[in-house]
Amino acid sequence: MRFHLVIAMLLLQWGMAVAQTVPSPEENIDFITTFGAEIDGTYGDDDGFQTFFFIVPENISSPIYFHLFDPDCGGRHDLAIDGFNTSTAFELYGGYGAYSDTSAQGFSKPAMVSGNLLYSKVFEAGYGDDRWVKVGPFNPAEGEYIKALGGYVFKWIILGRTGNDGNVYRMRLSLNKQTDSPVPGANAFTFKYTFRLKSNKGSVAHIYPLIGDNVIALKQHNFDFDNEGKIRLFSVDKNGIMLKRSGEGNWVDQSIDISPNENGKSMNIQFLKSGSRINDMTIFILNQYNKAVPLYAIPIGGIPRFKPKYEIQKTYQRNKIYMR
Repeated sequence: MRFHLVIAMLLLQWGMAVAQTVPSPEENIDFITTFGAEIDGTYGDDDGFQTFFFIVPENISSPIYFHLFDPDCGGRHDLAIDGFNTSTAFELYGGYGAYSDTSAQGFSKPAMVSGNLLYSKVFEAGYGDDRWVKVGPFNPAEGEYIKALGGYVFKWIILGRTGNDGNVYRMRLSLNKQTDSPVPGANAFTFKYTFRLKSNKGSVAHIYPLIGDNVIALKQHNFDFDNEGKIRLFSVDKNGIMLKRSGEGNWVDQSIDISPNENGKSMNIQFLKSGSRINDMTIFILNQYNKAVPLYAIPIGGIPRFKPKYEIQKTYQRNKIYMR
């Protein structure tokens, strides 16, 4: 319970002046990625499926809007495999079960459809290309009220319906239908993240897992990083430890010990890109209970900083008088 109360308070403190765009500026990720249903599994997405949860603080009573950037698959940003033939479904859920259903707190395709359907559209090539598509308005109370998260939760499910191309897009929450007007205190998270790294060599992307109470170990799983650089982990107790990286079309996993001091805090996993190619990849993290760890767009409590421990040792020499 203490952990959940801390989340609610920190969400309000750290989301006040930040636009709720996913990927966020703090992540420095280019796009979210979802491939079509006929994906062959070597382009960074293993299942053609993505979810995101948006939290609207309980003190918000104004109507809210969602904006989808480039939701179609076919045009400037998307990746064509054999000519564009991919359609993508965007579905928004609220109400009871959208988040509280335990099956929703994971990333399997059949289990994630819970709650009340608020919006559904299948985007074909050409509709919404390289522009923002507006969805709403919605009453914040149409989401599912989750006291532990301090507000109302809306769930987006994005599913590649047909084809094998890579659809890349962005999402944001706004108080204005036409413009980017941040919702004070809002945030977003997912349990499994498929995304496109920025193409420029030397760029650094970030994801921000939030560690719960009584967690002593994690296991990170990443897919199709193409060995393109390094993956490092930072926290209050870890100063850039190297993590295993996946190659072309394969998964790797790695166990990570967690200290009591890291409980209830965010971590920062960095992806340091060594090349300039287009690269999509996937990551998720499980704790020792085999529960998925939330990956937040805006790190809860701020970007974590390593705090070195200093130990003062006193050495006494025999036959020497020490003044007190």
